[in-house]
Amino acid sequence: MRGSAIQDNARGIHAVSKTTLKTLRLIVPGVMTITFASLLFKSSLQDLSQFLRSLEGLLYLVIVFPIGYLYNIMNIRGPFLRDSLSLVQANIKGKLAAPFCAGNLIGAKVESLTQGRQLMHVFYSIVDNDESLKSKTQDVYQNGLLWSTTADVMAVTLFFIPVYLFAYLFKPMPHYLVVALGLCITYLFAALVLMPKVTSRHIELSNDQLDFILQRHPDELYEQLLNLASGQPVESVATPDDPKAQ
Repeated sequence: MRGSAIQDNARGIHAVSKTTLKTLRLIVPGVMTITFASLLFKSSLQDLSQFLRSLEGLLYLVIVFPIGYLYNIMNIRGPFLRDSLSLVQANIKGKLAAPFCAGNLIGAKVESLTQGRQLMHVFYSIVDNDESLKSKTQDVYQNGLLWSTTADVMAVTLFFIPVYLFAYLFKPMPHYLVVALGLCITYLFAALVLMPKVTSRHIELSNDQLDFILQRHPDELYEQLLNLASGQPVESVATPDDPKAQ
């Protein structure tokens, strides 16, 4: 009993709420952009460190949030998430429909259903109406933050690599090349190591939710799939792991 309480407390400490997730998805790209942009006007990494420490907290946030909003409005993160998001959603759609496709209307319509977002709306509607699934969503949010942050690292580093190389051509300061090399290594590590890992983890977490849905809500799932196959829409639900919902 006590061990269970300790585990619940630990989960609570590390839990990421939807509000926190959205806020951090504004802050992270803004912080990275300010850091790399500031270094262009500093003669060393030490000067950058002193500059960042000199900024007052409120002033820093005033700069960070507009950058984050612009970044999100322009959907800069989207292209770097697209492939992994497609993998996650294809897995969800396939596992939702697979048990109900044998010789019925759902099976006849399954190809068209899996092409759009209708099955994702079914998934989210069931998750949002089950308290046990909602508790599992906290882990999804936490991994979703790592997922989007990895995409942000890829986007920001890829932007600043040519910026620093061009800056070196006009003003050959040695630390420009050091930073450019560091950005190249960071981009490759994020793209080749981190992104596959966080994507795989997201699929694992969604599989846990899918197993629960198939065990506890098979009738509700069948009814919603049948309604979709018959042409009745499911109410759209926005989620933080969908770039359109950011």
